[in-house]
Amino acid sequence: MKHALFNLTLVFFVLLGHAQSSPYFGTQAKGLDNLNKRVLPSDTITFDEYTTGDIITDQYVDYGILFEGFGDNGAPVVHDYGDPQFFGPTLRSENWFDEMKLTFVDPMNPSDNQLARKIEFDNVVDYAGETDFISVDVYNAQDELIDHYLSDGPERVVLEYEMPEVAYIVLDDSAITAYVIDNILIDFEGASSVLERFEFEFDIFPNPSSGLFRITSEKSIDQLQVHDSSGRLIEQISPRKSEYFLELIEPGMYSVSFHSQGRMTTKTVVVIH
Repeated sequence: MKHALFNLTLVFFVLLGHAQSSPYFGTQAKGLDNLNKRVLPSDTITFDEYTTGDIITDQYVDYGILFEGFGDNGAPVVHDYGDPQFFGPTLRSENWFDEMKLTFVDPMNPSDNQLARKIEFDNVVDYAGETDFISVDVYNAQDELIDHYLSDGPERVVLEYEMPEVAYIVLDDSAITAYVIDNILIDFEGASSVLERFEFEFDIFPNPSSGLFRITSEKSIDQLQVHDSSGRLIEQISPRKSEYFLELIEPGMYSVSFHSQGRMTTKTVVVIH
């Protein structure tokens, strides 16, 4: 009984230590929820539509975020521990120990920065004896380091600032383990997040179809992505017009994502023969 009480007391003080704010500039609020049971908002990047080894670079530019290897080293890739009951597809550097850069850009002009106010992601690794240490360096548009944070275990990392000033962050491992992150959420002006859905009007017909679909929209379609039922990206095009004919050969169910003016909506279509 005394041993159990000692353990509970120790856990309490460990959690209390985790809850303290960083001595740096930003305000860090760290949630120690059970990450496996977290109910995520619909606008969070989960990488669930990708498979292990998929390189993630400019897929999310339309939403204001560019994934890169830092200093030309490696590239961000999806990694899945193969245990869907745990956390599924996550993001890490292609070469494990290389730094990874998340740059916040203007969807209409990716060469320009869009400044973020709040950055969130999960440090998910507490698996088979492995714990993840993640170093986060936060930079402004002048390439000045404005904040630093060290995540030393599984948690929801939240970096929040009084005004939009973050141009990019650099992630690195801080121990002998490789960093792995998931469930990324970015706030720019404090109101809209990186994957905010915009339900613009569009039609896709006939649906179901024998393979040819006509797509019409009230807005120009900047980008169109098609994923099969396994989540594999099978087509990505930039029509840049409000009408497009999409042809799918293999029977099955597909998810078609429409991107317009930096926002997205998705519809399911079915091919039958």
